[in-house]
Amino acid sequence: GRVVAGIERRPRGDCFKANFGQDGEVVRWVQDEQADWLALESARILRLDIAGIDFVD
Repeated sequence: GRVVAGIERRPRGDCFKANFGQDGEVVRWVQDEQADWLALESARILRLDIAGIDFVD
């Protein structure tokens, strides 16, 4: 498997909502080896050929 892309969603101002449609900001995600490994391992364990993995900080 491989990681193809990622994005980071951030809320603006005092709002907690980070969805782009609700005025959240979308920025390019800088790949991280640990996050890549975790996403790939999660997809492997779940036996997924294609997956979208969300991380919550």
